[in-house]
Amino acid sequence: MSLVRLLPRVAVDASLRVARIPWSTAARVVRRGEDPGAADLAVDRLDATVRDVAGRLMGDGAIREDAARRREAADERERALRLRSTAEEVREEAQAEREEKTQRARRAEAQRKDAAREAEQRAKEAAKARDREARLSELEDRDKALREREDALRTEDEAARLQQAAAGVKERRKR
Repeated sequence: MSLVRLLPRVAVDASLRVARIPWSTAARVVRRGEDPGAADLAVDRLDATVRDVAGRLMGDGAIREDAARRREAADERERALRLRSTAEEVREEAQAEREEKTQRARRAEAQRKDAAREAEQRAKEAAKARDREARLSELEDRDKALREREDALRTEDEAARLQQAAAGVKERRKR
């Protein structure tokens, strides 16, 4: 390779590297230290375009091939950036879905616990009602037994009174 051909290539490369410094710095500031983004891609594409134009003007195929490689690399980085973005969206959607499922599960668990508490409360109330009914039935049976005993005692008393009255009448007839 001749020095005549090499010097323009080196000059184009060095010039673009120096010219790229403020643009790359601005791109880093824009992305705030995150992964390379659209600003970096724009700087890379501009670099490739300027190299291609310089290669055409100078009739240097090597510079144009370098520009094509840089353009392809920028295209691949753009594709990777889109894929990362898509992956992040999918990850966020999955996270949101997971959180929604967790919330639904928590709500279902809370509803299940509420239903269990309500069922337990109803069972307790039903048991209390059965106990009250049983107690009421027992008290009614006692009341009935006491009334029957009262009636029996009254009947006995009446029978004893009538017997005494009859004995008194008999006694008066005998005299």
